[in-house]
Parts: sequence; structure tokens; C-alpha cells
Amino acid sequence: DYARHSTLVMATIVLVEVFGYLWHRFAAHSELLGVETTHDTHHQASMAHQADEDFIWLMCLIVAFEVAMIHLLQMGRWTRELGLITATVVLIFYWNWWLHACFHDESHWLNNFSWFQRERERHLVHHQEPDKNFSIASHFMDRWGGTWQAPA
Repeated sequence: DYARHSTLVMATIVLVEVFGYLWHRFAAHSELLGVETTHDTHHQASMAHQADEDFIWLMCLIVAFEVAMIHLLQMGRWTRELGLITATVVLIFYWNWWLHACFHDESHWLNNFSWFQRERERHLVHHQEPDKNFSIASHFMDRWGGTWQAPA
């Protein structure tokens, strides 16, 4: 069970990263869902991270996911695996959202760590080159999708 559950969690993490990359690249930077204008506000804003439109849209998706999971529970189809998937999706989403907010806070305590400074610089490339570095916590999708650019 441990190996199967560990594999499931790792696969879910990868899928969440893939979805986040695709969302950021093809929804937040296009007129597909009508969030491009407010997402542009985030790109034009000061480092204070003034735009929260992605949070609202992604929270709607997570709530819909949770409703589906509750429906499965009521139907007697809830399993430990669905619980692990749900918990992993929610935790990775909040981790990415929190980390992203920290990148936009110049006085955040994480700036004391070199790993964070490096990741922050990688993220800020996206604000200088909006068609690069769409990922937040991991850049394997940027490398795979041809949108990776190392900081200068």
C-alpha cells in the first residue's frame, strides 16, 4: 500500500504542476476565460501582488473538484486513493499560491534563503518576459514546453 500510495501522490503532484502550467500559459495569458486583463494587472502591478484573479478562478476549480469528491463519498465510492489525490491537489495548490505571494514580497523572511532567492529570480523572469517561465514551484514544464529562460 505504501508504494502504491506514494506513487499516487507523486503522480498527482506532477499532474497538478502540468495543469498549473497549462492554466497559466493558455488561460491566464489568453482571452480564453476572460482572465487575461486582470492577470495583466498582476504583471503591471508593483511587487505587492495586487491582483488576485487567478486565486478566484482556481478556487472555483478546487471547489468543483471537492464537490465531485463529496459526491463520490455520498455514493460510497470514496477511497483512500481519492482522499490522497484530494489532499495532494489542495496542498500543492496552496503551496504554489503561497510561494507565489512570497515571491512578490521583497521583505518576506524566505528571502534569507538562497534557494528562495534563486526561485524568485526564476519567477521574476516571467514578469519581464511574459511568454517565459510560467511555472511557479518547479520549472520542468517550462523546460518541456519550451518556455524556460534562466535569469540573467
